[in-house]
Amino acid sequence: MKRVLSLVTVAALGLICTAVSAGELKVLTSFLPLYCFAANVAGDAARVDCLLSANANPHDYQLSVKDRARVEAADLVIINGLGIDNWVHSVLRGAGANKRVIDASASLSNQLIRHSGVPNPHIWLDPVLAIQCVTNISTALAELDPEHSAIFRENSSRYVMRLRQLDTEIREGLESYRDRPIVTFHDSFPYFARRSGLNIVGVVEEVPDVAPSARQRARLYATIREKKAKCIFAEAQFPSRLADQIAQDLHVPVATLNTLESGPLKPERYEEVMRENLRTLQARLK
Repeated sequence: MKRVLSLVTVAALGLICTAVSAGELKVLTSFLPLYCFAANVAGDAARVDCLLSANANPHDYQLSVKDRARVEAADLVIINGLGIDNWVHSVLRGAGANKRVIDASASLSNQLIRHSGVPNPHIWLDPVLAIQCVTNISTALAELDPEHSAIFRENSSRYVMRLRQLDTEIREGLESYRDRPIVTFHDSFPYFARRSGLNIVGVVEEVPDVAPSARQRARLYATIREKKAKCIFAEAQFPSRLADQIAQDLHVPVATLNTLESGPLKPERYEEVMRENLRTLQARLK
């Protein structure tokens, strides 16, 4: 059995059988994209908070005692799953059988990109997959708080329309760059590239925070030369020294993309950053 159960699985096991008690629904998300999704669905009908601060990294976060208390107090905990927020698991196991948890990536198994059998967790960088996450969150909120279910569904419908528009903007905005080779700092953008038609030919750090070996680096240099990649895309959340050095060696520019793994907690932040990434790609792929 999975260590963290999806809402559907938990409901099937009979662990979620009643709505929350009267009062404001308290929703806690593991990191920024899920906060944006949940905040837009909840509106004023629930209080949404995020475990990670604006500068924290979800890949290696360590929960504090205060974080654990926040998890215990939440009516609903929303995680991404797929390994990126495994640090929540120990608290969830100790939060009691009635702790309500939703894995936002539930029902996406057929659309996951895998490397050596391990799914890439960065599903939120594809707006279409993000829509499925939003739908899962909306369903969970409506089941836990039936009194506000109509509000959640209406908010979700409006937000999904915005995400569909965002997806259209990105795909149309990058149409003239279809199959253009790009190099990213981490393997964070395969879903985005698949949706928008870009071709990721290389990754600087195949494992986050592990510098490439001499052999990996030589292979990357050869690929950049062969594929004529026009830019190396660093990430806003990580130092760019290694990307800068490679770019200097090969005389190609460096630009920055944002994976949305951290940043200010604003409901509109997801849409803002995705459009910033679009403008960066358009400017650098000309």
